[in-house]
Amino acid sequence: MKTMINTITNKDSIDSIVDYKAIKTQTSSKELNLNIKTAIKLAHEYASKKEYRFKQGELVLENPIVFGDLKESNLSNNRRKKIAKYLAFFLSKPTAKKFNKLFNILWKNNEIETVPKIKMVYGVKEDAIVSKRKLFKDLLKQMLLAKQDYLVEKGDFYK
Repeated sequence: MKTMINTITNKDSIDSIVDYKAIKTQTSSKELNLNIKTAIKLAHEYASKKEYRFKQGELVLENPIVFGDLKESNLSNNRRKKIAKYLAFFLSKPTAKKFNKLFNILWKNNEIETVPKIKMVYGVKEDAIVSKRKLFKDLLKQMLLAKQDYLVEKGDFYK
């Protein structure tokens, strides 16, 4: 188990392979704390690569996220297993959705000291693309309704 922890913490790139089953079984407080710190580091790498942002409410966070350690008194064995499962899920292939799920679980029961509720959100350019796609879909729907009205009005007049 010690070798798995070392390979996770010495990770230089996002693309390296993580042993999902090994992380999933690491449920001691030390291992969970180490894996959470690794997940935060990996989240920052992923966010900078994809140009994503971290938000706390409406506030966009510029500085790296810093968390305390897990509160040991609150954690049952089932809770530790659940946290380990979501850590393994995120560390195996990081995405914004997996990050948000992991940190929502940690935030929900206040299991990490001084955890603000944060989310990983799209970058500025991707937000613009998503909003324009939504506008395009609305306009397309209006165009199809106008075409249907036109076809009803025209009927078989030109035949």
